[in-house]
Amino acid sequence: MFDPTIYENVKIVMEGAVYDMDLGGLIQVTAREDLVDLASLSRTFRIAFRTKPDAGGYTAWMELSSSLSNMAAEILEQPEAQAGCSIMISFTAALSKGANPQTACEKAERAIRAVWGEQYRIEQQITHSYSQGQEEVRHTVRLLFGRTFTEAVIDDLPELAAHTDKTLGILG
Repeated sequence: MFDPTIYENVKIVMEGAVYDMDLGGLIQVTAREDLVDLASLSRTFRIAFRTKPDAGGYTAWMELSSSLSNMAAEILEQPEAQAGCSIMISFTAALSKGANPQTACEKAERAIRAVWGEQYRIEQQITHSYSQGQEEVRHTVRLLFGRTFTEAVIDDLPELAAHTDKTLGILG
């Protein structure tokens, strides 16, 4: 028998927190990815959900990842290295035709700061896709925590999911 890693323990609780909200009717899970990259020996778990599944607007992604160095530090019990995993929250939406990307970015910044505070880094990206004469403008907002997480955050994961849902509600 093996001992689960920090990544596996955090993943189970994160996934459970999101599915509890889904079962409670607060959100609808729209995608789930459990990826292993054999080239870099890294792992990533992503789960997406929406507050209003039939309406337009933003989709939230909660992402958990662990690199080879994170896992090696844990398995080899290297106290000087960073055992654990990374968490990133992102929000994506197709902007409506004629929407001002600058306004969308400013609104997203205010929404995230209102829920999460000032301590985290926010990255925003506007992309344009052109196909068959149709232009789609996509807005992606990433909330970066800038630290490695361990099992010490397990009790906070339901609150992390609730904050993500609250942000979705403000973004629209």
